[in-house]
Amino acid sequence: MKDYCNQNNGDCQTCSLKNYGRDCQNNPISPDPIISKLKPEDLSGFTGSERFFKHPLFRKCVHTEGVQFLIESAGCNWLIDKILSVLYDQRTEEKPFWKIEMTVKDNKAEIVFTGEDSSAEENIIKEHIERTDFPLDKIVLWACENEIGGYTILLPSEY
Repeated sequence: MKDYCNQNNGDCQTCSLKNYGRDCQNNPISPDPIISKLKPEDLSGFTGSERFFKHPLFRKCVHTEGVQFLIESAGCNWLIDKILSVLYDQRTEEKPFWKIEMTVKDNKAEIVFTGEDSSAEENIIKEHIERTDFPLDKIVLWACENEIGGYTILLPSEY
């Protein structure tokens, strides 16, 4: 138990901050060995979703079982937070579908958001991540408007 911990009797593995790979003092928690083993084919088996997971901040936004597996396996809650913060920016108003493609090279990432009308320049948004340990070289996610006024984030194979 860490002497500074004030949650869950010092058990980092049961703390909600574990999802972000940090303890309550923002120190990294030792990496989960499954993260380094994640491969693109691990995500291809997800087709459809019977269960949806709500985002804690963007209450009208949900993600699928495949995206939840990605979050847990890659420790990338930050990616979903980033996606939703961009989608709720005024630049994305009235676009019901987005393709989100992240490429990682040398521990840096670029996220390209392409709106449904990809021929228009204003429908392409680029974001840069200066440091990441995301285990895949590339990931594609989709975001579709849902019936409760938010977005559903899913893997392409789950559409």
